[in-house]
Amino acid sequence: MKTPLILYKYLALRFLKNFTSSLFALFLVFFIISVSDEIKSLIELKVNLRLIIKYFAYKIPYQLLYTAPFASLVCTLITFAGLNKTNEIMAMRTSGVSTIKIISPILLLSFLLSLGVIIANETFITKLYSKSADIRIKEIWKSASSTAEVRNNLVFKSKNGWLANIKYFNGERNMMSGITMYYQNPDSSVKRRIDSEKAEWKNNKWYFFNSYIRDFPDDKKEIAKMIKVSEAFIAESPIELATKKKHIDQLTVRELNKEIKDLEVRGEKTGEERVYLHFKLSYAFSIFMLSFLAIPFGLNTGKYSGVILSFAISFLIGFVYWQLLSIGKVLGMHGVVAPYIAAWGGNFIFLVTGTIMLITMKK
Repeated sequence: MKTPLILYKYLALRFLKNFTSSLFALFLVFFIISVSDEIKSLIELKVNLRLIIKYFAYKIPYQLLYTAPFASLVCTLITFAGLNKTNEIMAMRTSGVSTIKIISPILLLSFLLSLGVIIANETFITKLYSKSADIRIKEIWKSASSTAEVRNNLVFKSKNGWLANIKYFNGERNMMSGITMYYQNPDSSVKRRIDSEKAEWKNNKWYFFNSYIRDFPDDKKEIAKMIKVSEAFIAESPIELATKKKHIDQLTVRELNKEIKDLEVRGEKTGEERVYLHFKLSYAFSIFMLSFLAIPFGLNTGKYSGVILSFAISFLIGFVYWQLLSIGKVLGMHGVVAPYIAAWGGNFIFLVTGTIMLITMKK
């Protein structure tokens, strides 16, 4: 029996209506909590009302994004609770409509919503959240923002092939000290080593002081010389050597990918960045995963069970999911498990659990 298109449309519209209501209800709760946490300090800093409104307005899309998975969980349960209450699920099954066909519009929409979250995050949400962070630092706290950071034991590998170990780097003062640089041959052997006491960035170039230079020709003895002041051993600016990172929530997937590649070129570890890269994607797809797991609970909701039970189940599932995310992040950050396992493990567990529940439930 062919399922009428109007039935799919009815289920889809009902899901979207409940999703919109759930999203704004949950967002309102979290937004009020967020405002109440910060408003006291904003008043104490005597921040004007216009700036406060601007600051919170830029955060709204980001907060909506992170509320979306739990809204999909709540709305899936409410949708099926409502259909059960009016005996519509029973009527569909009696008419020969299978469970798969009943749940397919919800699965498709939740999957599309997950993709939509990724696209929105990459195009405008992360940028707006970054603006709110800039407002907090520059206009509310009135802190100076510098793009180059202060680092100890900085390791930098250039695309041109040289490697530098810098004991102390101060991007805010455009200077560094304790510099050792290696230039390599194609076979990875060292052809030149430079040890400098310090270097300063002036007039768009580096000036190295008290540099001991050693060259290692292929078939000759080491050639060494001392130079008190030398210009431009390297062309990279302080910002290129060590740029202050944005907070991880202010980076898109593309920016994280670029950050990982840059770190790999410089020979630095990328574990933390890889964990957050996978979490950005896995969290978006949690909209689909939480809806998928909620479906068996929703289908089994009794006729006289309503919104209160739906919220209770949502809270339980959401709590378990959040704990899985937290545990995965800790394990991933400490290198106990691979980044993709840390980020996608919770989704995989929910996918397997939901599949088993759908297979074993009464038709």
